[in-house]
Amino acid sequence: MYQFYYPDGKLIKAPNQEKIFVEFYNQCYYLEVSPSAEKEIECILKKSDPMTSGEIIKILEWKTGGKYIEGKDIIQTQYRKISVAEVAEKIGTIRGPLTIDEAKNILKNLCEIDGIGMVYAITLLYFITNGQYPIYDKFAHIALLAILLENADSEKEYGGIAPIKDSIYQKKINMGKTKKKFLDIDGIFEQYLKEYVYPINNIFGCNYGEFIEANSNRDIDRALWSYGHLFNENEENKKRLRGLLI
Repeated sequence: MYQFYYPDGKLIKAPNQEKIFVEFYNQCYYLEVSPSAEKEIECILKKSDPMTSGEIIKILEWKTGGKYIEGKDIIQTQYRKISVAEVAEKIGTIRGPLTIDEAKNILKNLCEIDGIGMVYAITLLYFITNGQYPIYDKFAHIALLAILLENADSEKEYGGIAPIKDSIYQKKINMGKTKKKFLDIDGIFEQYLKEYVYPINNIFGCNYGEFIEANSNRDIDRALWSYGHLFNENEENKKRLRGLLI
């Protein structure tokens, strides 16, 4: 059984503490994010029809923070331009659960598009599969690593990850900060499954990645995102993290 904490460091004391953790930090998410924007995203996630260009635009604006430029049919981010038409073409009519090999093929196709790397490709995969493969977010990953660290046992492994003995910031998944032609999509996806998806399943009793009716409930995603921001990379939170590492 894992232990979970409130922002002030107090232990959540209850038989169902993981449920209370998710409920509490899920609500914290809405201190930063508009409920109406989140509702739009949830509606797209639950749809079973082929994804429309309008839905692709909303997803990419939401994830990238960019803006859609209608005359050019692109999402303009701070550093990138992403063609909506190319994304729509690569996705086609695919919607619903995918095997791991099918998911890898979709990711490879999406990563051929200028401006799309593994993080954005996995985000699109999340919506294509109605939540089967969760969005990768660095703060959610930091939250997972913090939970594992807070519960580390030198003789055990959690979700295939050895207990964390060094800084959380050295454990982030390398999502491919290299030239695209050298991008090891298979390897990155396997690492994402082992170090991100399976630990979520183990900690919270989820079934992400399984070829079944997908998981369109975003409560855990939102909770991890919120909790991870307690460990963001400012000096105050690094001090808090160092305290956990002692």
